Amino acid sequence: KEQMKGRITEIGREVDMNNGMFPVTAAFDADLDTSGPLIVRVRVNVFKDVIVLPNEIIDIDNGQNFVWKAVNGKAERCRVSVFLSNGFGSIISEGVEPGDEVICSGQALIKTGDRLNIINTNLCAAGALKGEKQDD
Repeated sequence: KEQMKGRITEIGREVDMNNGMFPVTAAFDADLDTSGPLIVRVRVNVFKDVIVLPNEIIDIDNGQNFVWKAVNGKAERCRVSVFLSNGFGSIISEGVEPGDEVICSGQALIKTGDRLNIINTNLCAAGALKGEKQDD
C-alpha cells in the first residue's frame, strides 16, 4: 500500500504475446521491496508536434549534442538540446526546426562548410522531423 513515484525509462515496441501488454521498464525514486508482488500504475504522456531524430545521427562532444544540417547547400554542425531519449530516438527541444534538412547519412565524412550534393531529401530528415518511422 506504499506509493512511490518514478519514471518510465523504456516502452517496448511490440506487444508481449503472453499477456497482451507492452513491456515497460521504470526507474523509481527509492529502492523497492521486490520480495512480493508489485502493482504499478503508470501514467503516460503523449508528446505532439515534436521533432524526433534517430539517436545514431546525434553526435555527442564534451557533453553537448550536435547534428549536421544542410544550410544553403553547405554542411553546418548545429548544437541541439535533447528533451527526452530512448533506445530508438530523441525528442529535440532546441536547435532543429520543422523544415530543416538534417543529414542522416554520411555525416562522418563531412566538415563544416562542405558543399553538399543532396540526393534524396525524403530519406531521413523529412520523416524524422515529422516523427514518422522511415524504412531504409
